[in-house]
Amino acid sequence: MQCVLCLAGPLAAAKIAGYDVGSTTGLFAGSQTISASMGLATDAMNRLGLPASETKALLDAMPTAYAVTYIFGTIGSAIILAMIGPKLLGIDLVAACKEYEATLGGSTDLGGAGQAWHRYELRAYRIPEDGPIVGRTVGQAETMAPSGTRLFVERIRRGSTVQDAKLEDVIQAGDVVAVAGRREHLVELLGPKGLEAEDPELLAVPAEGVDVFVTSKEVDGKTLQELAGLPAARGVFLRRIKRGATETQIPVLPSTKLHRGDTLTLVGRTQDTTAAAKSIGVLDRPSNAADIAFASLAITSARWWAPWSSRWRASRLPCRRLAAR
Repeated sequence: MQCVLCLAGPLAAAKIAGYDVGSTTGLFAGSQTISASMGLATDAMNRLGLPASETKALLDAMPTAYAVTYIFGTIGSAIILAMIGPKLLGIDLVAACKEYEATLGGSTDLGGAGQAWHRYELRAYRIPEDGPIVGRTVGQAETMAPSGTRLFVERIRRGSTVQDAKLEDVIQAGDVVAVAGRREHLVELLGPKGLEAEDPELLAVPAEGVDVFVTSKEVDGKTLQELAGLPAARGVFLRRIKRGATETQIPVLPSTKLHRGDTLTLVGRTQDTTAAAKSIGVLDRPSNAADIAFASLAITSARWWAPWSSRWRASRLPCRRLAAR
């Protein structure tokens, strides 16, 4: 429909104004900002078999109409889209753009590097005698969280012993558990009822935020809600999704689908992010170490290629001189 309107509009205007073929072509090319059509029209006019003087008149009229209408084609379209179009549709363009930006996750990324506030945290809580998770396994306790909430028991202190939590471990009264989750979930769900404890040894676990390049066919096309139930997703949180060469940020929603080529920013314990990366794709962890083997290979390849390339160019030189003659 858009193509039909772009062609029909200039033709109708030219018909009403009584333009000839040359002016009509210029009107079309300028109003639609399609400069390439002038080249095609020039070739077509030269093939009409008209007298040279008439053909020249048509060709001379084309750039004149093009120059006049091109101003409207560039500025006019912007005015229509920005001012007239929203009024015809009855929408507030500024509000719609802000809503669209928020929907696509274009808001400011909070909790990133260099900020004191963190979106995901690990906190310690002491289990009271009448706690609802006393006598339950870690796996059962994690399933008690409300729908859409992901809380994980990462470590357990029992007396003077600190151990990594396993799904089959039974939680006892007096235990101190390290729970990982979104900051607001920890504050709203566990804050009013839980007995938060200060336990540096329990919370001293290696954690990171690391990028993972998606390459797995099993992950491609699946939603985040589907992937959240996989064993490899336990203890791992997704902070950001970047897609395409321009690294467009994709909203992190339960219905968001992942595709091969996406770059995910995972947050969690180092052991958990490493395990998740193995089932997703390639881990891109920042490192200060240089790959000496790769650098040596690149230097050797360049050293071998340079003389060969020079000899090849020298062998082609006589052929170029002969062709020039």
